[in-house]
Amino acid sequence: VNYTTKGVGAVGTKDGNVYFVKDGKAVKKLEAHPGGVLSVAALPEGMLTGGKDGILRVFDNHVKEVAKFNIGAPISSIAFQNRRTIVGTNRGAIFVVDDHSNPQCVPRAIVSGHFDGELWALDVHPQNSNIFATAGEDNRLNIWDAEKHKVVASTLLREKAKEGGPARRSRAATTSAFPEEQCGRSVAFSPDGQHIAVG
Repeated sequence: VNYTTKGVGAVGTKDGNVYFVKDGKAVKKLEAHPGGVLSVAALPEGMLTGGKDGILRVFDNHVKEVAKFNIGAPISSIAFQNRRTIVGTNRGAIFVVDDHSNPQCVPRAIVSGHFDGELWALDVHPQNSNIFATAGEDNRLNIWDAEKHKVVASTLLREKAKEGGPARRSRAATTSAFPEEQCGRSVAFSPDGQHIAVG
């Protein structure tokens, strides 16, 4: 929810629409994001929306799309100053779009990490102490560069859960939404640093 510069309420909904509300009545509907609108921010010259589809959309004051950016994860929050936009995702990452009016601008992650459950596994590269690997209950293996303070590579541990397996654990002390076979509990580099094992 947010207000436009004209005082009209802009309400994002799980049906994927933004409804514009004035005097308690919906006066306009914008189809914005399949799967749901998670965040709305009013600009002096229009509006930003973020959705479950991982797309940041930029609209002018006539509600015409002028740019869109693929963030790659559901967008849970949006903030801006001038033309720079900061986007938070529900996967523990923060992206910056340096100029949301420029469709050629490439979003860049400024913070990323594990986002669900607990971090269980950590190992330092045997040849380069600046590089380390982490795995946790979010189905991700991340490779970090300590000097750059960022994830330099990331992959899923398992694409899909086993057929017929439980959707969630009920015995484990965790809040993770992922089943056991998608959670990493240990990680180790091979002695030469060319391979990584995850258990």
